[in-house]
This record gives sequence, C-alpha cells and structure tokens, in this order.
Amino acid sequence: MKLTNKNNLDGVFCSNMEHYMNKRMVDISDLNAEYSVTQLLSPLTIAVLFKRHKDEISKDVSDCLYLLQGLVVHQLMENSVYDGKIPITKKVENQILDSLSKIKDNYPDISKDIMRALKDTGLFCDESEDLLLEKPLVIELNGVRISGIPDVYDKKTKTLLDYKHPGIKSAERNMQSYFMQTNIYRYMLQKNGYPVDKIDIVLFYRDWAKAKTLSEINYPKSAIETVNVPIMSDKEVHDFLYERINTIKAYESEHILPPCTEEERFQDPIKYAVVRPGNKKASKICSSQEEAISYIEGKGWKNAYTEIRESEPKRCISYCDVNTFCDFYHDYMRKRQEKNQPF
Repeated sequence: MKLTNKNNLDGVFCSNMEHYMNKRMVDISDLNAEYSVTQLLSPLTIAVLFKRHKDEISKDVSDCLYLLQGLVVHQLMENSVYDGKIPITKKVENQILDSLSKIKDNYPDISKDIMRALKDTGLFCDESEDLLLEKPLVIELNGVRISGIPDVYDKKTKTLLDYKHPGIKSAERNMQSYFMQTNIYRYMLQKNGYPVDKIDIVLFYRDWAKAKTLSEINYPKSAIETVNVPIMSDKEVHDFLYERINTIKAYESEHILPPCTEEERFQDPIKYAVVRPGNKKASKICSSQEEAISYIEGKGWKNAYTEIRESEPKRCISYCDVNTFCDFYHDYMRKRQEKNQPF
C-alpha cells in the first residue's frame, strides 16, 4: 500500500506512518501467505479487489488518524511489558548475527559479546517468555497459506487478548466479525503450539461520551470495555476458512463482481418520507411505502405524498481502500453527479 500526503502534513508524522506501514507489509510478506485473516473477513468484493490490486492501492496519511490511535494503544501495552525497553526478537537477533558472520570466524565470541553489550545499555532486553506480542503466524489449509498477527497471547493463562479502537456503533456492527477473527487467531495459535483457553477483546471506544451513560440504557458504561469471546470449535473455524477461501477463489478471475450488501456498505435501508406541501420537514419517516401510504390515509390527507430517502454507502465513500477499482462505487458516484447531489 502506498501512502500519500495530499494535505502536506508534518513530515515526522508521515515518516512514522510510512515506517509502520512498510514494516507491517514486510512482516506479512515474510510469511509468504496467500491470504491474511483480515482479507478473509472482508466482504467478498473487497477481498478480491484487494488481492488483485494490492500493489496499486494508496491511502492518504490524513486518513490514518484512527490507525495511529490504535498503534498508540498497542505501543503502550508493549511498553508496560518491557518497561520502555526495546525487545530483541529472535528475528532481529538472527539479522545481527548474520551481519557479523564475516568476522565471526576470527572472533568466535563477538556475537554473544555484542548481544550482551546491547542489553547492558539498558535500552534493549530479551523477548518476554510469558507473552507473545503481535507475533506473525501462518497456517496452511489445503495448500493455501493464511497469515495472521494476534495482539497478545499469555502463555501462563493461555489467554488471547485483542485490542480494538472502534466507534461504539462500529463495535456493535462488527462484533460478530471480531468474534470470528479472534477465533481464527485462536485456531492459528493452537496449530502453532499455543493452546488458548480464553479470548478477551478490549475495546477502547474512540467516541465515548460520559453524559450519554445517563440518558441511554444500552450505552457502554466505560470508555474501555472487555468482552469475553465465545470459543468456537476447531471444526467450525476450519469449515469457515475452507468455505471462505473457495468463495473468494471462485471470483478471482471474474470481471464482474457482486456488490457488497447494504450492511457491508454501512448503508441504512431506504426510508419513505411523508411530505405535505408547504412543510419544510417530513411529517413522518417510514420504513416502507405501504406504511407511509397507510399513515397518509389514516390522517385523511388528500395532498400529501411520499418521497424516497436513500442513505449513503458510507463505507464506499469514506472507508474503502479499493473503491477506486470498484464498479459499484463508480456507478454510484456517476448517478450522484447526474443528480447534482452534494456530499
């Protein structure tokens, strides 16, 4: 994925985001997997278009604020584990040892000495023996390699922790997807020798407002909430992955892809407004044409009429990384321009 900077934002911020994105892509590419867990859980058309155009996709750094906030949360969790020090992972250690291979024959103990010296500075430390933090994993299913990066796995308690930073409505809408994602991670951890007895999702609500806890019954009582995830059987996860991979593969060579559903597009159902001539606002918003007509007849209004109120596909317009390549998106935008509808 390429990062752009259309608004000429601070260079340090942009450099950090670019560094993270590149590192993430390298970590994933090193796994040599055909699909990631995130891809498999995406709507069908998005999954196909992402795989087809992954080297052409671009994202502006100004759209990465929520990503940055999520990164901060993850970094804070890592800092608490390592007391602010930089862990020397096995991968980094191997890279250091490889770079010393040319002089290792003349100084056989130099590798150990350098690793010891790095840790003696107080800036570096060994990886945690009890926790796996964002450890890249891969499994193979019928010859297809799948990659995933769980947030935290506690070896002592056999607990998988997943940190998310959603809006409250987004969390409600995506909770079942969260459950499936973390169960796939559990399945992958188990296949890699790490049994999981418990899964918790820690939600950091980015739009939480304390005042709403007093007026809305089902509103989260805290800005940070932990949700325990029901554990699925291995067969359920295996069958989901098998079916999902086969479905995506069936469409990879298709030129015409099915549009995402209204739910996947974050698009509310069509509403029908009851309007009376001379009134600026609708008298009533109904869920169906029949309901609107019945309301008019019940009121005995002879000159009232109905208007169709369509909502925007919010994901397509603002949150989809592959909309540039999507026929539905282009068709929607064309029709909108023909109607001269503003955003």
